[in-house]
Amino acid sequence: MNDQNSDSEKKFEELAREEVIELYKKALNNDLVKKYEKSTKVLARNANDGEIIITSIDGEERTKNKAKAGDVIVKNPSGEEYIVTKEKFNQRYQLIGDAPEVPEYKEYKALGTVWGFQYEGPNVKIEAPWGEEQIVKNGDMIVSLNKNEYDDIYSIQIDVFKDTYKKNENKD
Repeated sequence: MNDQNSDSEKKFEELAREEVIELYKKALNNDLVKKYEKSTKVLARNANDGEIIITSIDGEERTKNKAKAGDVIVKNPSGEEYIVTKEKFNQRYQLIGDAPEVPEYKEYKALGTVWGFQYEGPNVKIEAPWGEEQIVKNGDMIVSLNKNEYDDIYSIQIDVFKDTYKKNENKD
């Protein structure tokens, strides 16, 4: 029997949404929340109703979500997949063209910004805005789509964040 557990099998402290919001507000008050803009291309395809997407990073399950009719599956350059509603997808991505190496996907330029800070603390689980648990590790980013709104706070694993976002140098 293997006595070593992977991170996905370990028990993480769960932070309530209110606690995550308080962490974000504290970082905001301490001027740690910065603006970042997407700077990558992604692949995307239409989701199948009821399709389960497990977002894994370096072989570790970070979140699991169930697609609805009309949703879009987005695949980042590092390979992790996640579900986006059609409405949000249309706001955040611009079609580039077909992805010949992956026929069911099309290539898109990622648009938009997030506000975020680098989390420092023990590994925890939080509830993402879409209702699923997310693992947040020390050094990961906690982000919001809007600087002063707290309904959409979630986590992005730090290596994925670095591959996807760049700091916006404008003072907003």
